[in-house]
Amino acid sequence: MKKLLVIVISIVCLGCLNCKAVDLPPKTDHEKVKLYLFYSDSCPHCHDFINYFLEGYRDDYKDYFEIVTYLSGTEDEKDLTDYIKANGNFANTLGEYFGIPKIKFGFPFIVIGDYYTLGFADGKANEIINEALKQYQNESYEDIVEKIAKVEGEDIKEGTLYDAAKASGIKFSKDNILPDGVVIFFIVAALVGGLGGLVYLTRKQSK
Repeated sequence: MKKLLVIVISIVCLGCLNCKAVDLPPKTDHEKVKLYLFYSDSCPHCHDFINYFLEGYRDDYKDYFEIVTYLSGTEDEKDLTDYIKANGNFANTLGEYFGIPKIKFGFPFIVIGDYYTLGFADGKANEIINEALKQYQNESYEDIVEKIAKVEGEDIKEGTLYDAAKASGIKFSKDNILPDGVVIFFIVAALVGGLGGLVYLTRKQSK
């Protein structure tokens, strides 16, 4: 039983040590890059992106990139305010800039520097995070969204990841966020406590 306990704890600890999705590059004086999300409040893949980064946007990423959101579409036409229309037109302008055919354009539309991607599925999160870190290390980094916004973005309105969650009806409290170390501590403590209780009961029954 002791051997089993040691093995389980070792596996849990190794798993926790490897819980980061990507390796972080050295910090430099490079400006923090921006990860832009253009989304619709009724888009399920947009919700997947928002949910993932609400949980997966770690504190240590904040030195490298920040997430900026643009509500660019809505299911209910009566909620299609001027700024949502402007955001949608802005997203289309960026799509044209990147040469995306209109028939293939859709949400979520994610832009980081000169990189873009459409959609969000399994495995896409690591690709996006790696690209943000790559752009951080790129001495030629240029914020394309900011560049075009200065020309055509008078009526657009940006938001945060939490604004996107609220607009999409995703319930989340910033107060519920715990540092990774605290979460790992509670997980390991719960497992050790549970296994310790199991060992105690086993010994008690064997007497």
